[in-house]
Amino acid sequence: MISLKKLYRVIALPLFEDNYSYIIQGTALKSLVLVDPANPSVILNYLRSNFPQHIVSHVLYTHKHWDHAGGSE
Repeated sequence: MISLKKLYRVIALPLFEDNYSYIIQGTALKSLVLVDPANPSVILNYLRSNFPQHIVSHVLYTHKHWDHAGGSE
């Protein structure tokens, strides 16, 4: 059996008062996936500080409410 801990790293970023956005770092070098990046300034500041050489390859939204997909404009 393959351990997922070796394949993926998931970082939860608190947004607003009661929500989270997630950054998924997989095995592809310097590639990230964002989940529900509703507050772009928080997400971009975190990425610039912690993943300056990485690119965002995909953005996933769980649903269309402002507190999940508000940053997609």
